[in-house]
Amino acid sequence: MSGAQVTFAVSRVAHATNEQSLEVWGTDGALRYRLVREGPRWFEGELYASRGGAGFAPVAPRATPPARAGEDDATEVIGKALIAPLVASLLDGIRTGRTPSPSFDDGLRAQAVLDAALESSRRGAWVAVEA
Repeated sequence: MSGAQVTFAVSRVAHATNEQSLEVWGTDGALRYRLVREGPRWFEGELYASRGGAGFAPVAPRATPPARAGEDDATEVIGKALIAPLVASLLDGIRTGRTPSPSFDDGLRAQAVLDAALESSRRGAWVAVEA
């Protein structure tokens, strides 16, 4: 265990916004992610990183969704822009034998954090994240 402390504040009923955001602060830097469902190509979101006390700088995506990804309704956009690239990465991993990113282990670690957050909410206390 690293001794890191984490706080999650999650709301799906916040008024006057349709935004998803996540900020992560650490000893050596920070990440900021934001997705606002407005404007063209809203589904790409914005990712910023900071290292060593510097200001936030944009992080370029590793892959760009197809140009036509934003032409349909929101459900289709999510499928084409978010889910389809993950499926393509998984299928490529199966074909080549390489572990895709995100991997099953990445998903398992993320689920452990979510489970700990839920348990923390139930108990009203800190909960260790199981590795």
